[in-house]
Amino acid sequence: MESRRKSATFISVLVHFTSQSADQESGYNRVDIARDIHAAILDRMPGHVETIISWSNLERRQVGLEAAIEIYKQNIDSPIVDLFSKAAFVVEWATLIWKIEGSVNEARQVFQKNQQWYLQSRHFWAKYFEFELSQPTSLATESEHYSRMKKIFEDMIQQSRMSLITKKDLSNYYLSYLQQRGTKEAMKEFLQVDKDLNG
Repeated sequence: MESRRKSATFISVLVHFTSQSADQESGYNRVDIARDIHAAILDRMPGHVETIISWSNLERRQVGLEAAIEIYKQNIDSPIVDLFSKAAFVVEWATLIWKIEGSVNEARQVFQKNQQWYLQSRHFWAKYFEFELSQPTSLATESEHYSRMKKIFEDMIQQSRMSLITKKDLSNYYLSYLQQRGTKEAMKEFLQVDKDLNG
């Protein structure tokens, strides 16, 4: 057991050091070497989330947004990458579109079109809630925002295949939303949701 823990620590440190080496090579304009370092890590650890995020950021800096997104898409489509890693890549893809390109609607579509594949991923649903909660609203748009939040909540409760404990935990995003940003009817819904979840 002790040797297994030590090997995991060694691998983690090695990957971190290797990723730093890739960043250093990129800083010296040796982009091909940086790419080769990322590829070498992924040969040993396919789907390694931090390495793929690092590679995507390298491509974004060197080539552009589409190249960065392509790194995520390749790994999402890969049969050797696990579901939970793929969920993280979808979140990163949506975040790039939202924060780098500035397209909230396109980022939202990435979440919407992919949610059916990540019904077991707590990370995916948490980030989907956080994405919508981060969007500014006004009196004119709050009704539409409420509808979006309610839809995510209902889909998470009814369609996801996570444990009840996880669903209850994720429901706190929606309950907080109702308390802090909901309309005058929000607390009635808050009490009903709380009753449905907790009895």
